[in-house]
Amino acid sequence: MRRAKNEHDDYPEVVLVCLTGPQDAEEFFATRWPEAQVICDPDKKLYQQFGMVRVSLFRLLGPSAWWSGLRALTGGHGMGSPKGDPMQMSGALVTRDQKIIWRHVYRHAGDHPEFGTVQDQV
Repeated sequence: MRRAKNEHDDYPEVVLVCLTGPQDAEEFFATRWPEAQVICDPDKKLYQQFGMVRVSLFRLLGPSAWWSGLRALTGGHGMGSPKGDPMQMSGALVTRDQKIIWRHVYRHAGDHPEFGTVQDQV
């Protein structure tokens, strides 16, 4: 998402919501995206409000997740220890005038939209 935001002048404003507290979020983003705008939501109120789902252990560790994990590892991306609720799936959404105009709810940890085309979808 950071790369897409930097490569496209018309990319929507990005605000990230994480399940951890401020200290964990600051440590995580310090080397990954220091200028990111981050909201900490350890009680999952925003996740619930925006329809993000919790998944079963099978869905979290199912074949699609394994394939995505393998693809990430071969691309040089590792996985750290989970923070917050590892069963809580993420999502991506775009809002305009206080309305959600585009949404992607993750099916497993490796599921994500093509971030480079988000601005074309809204």
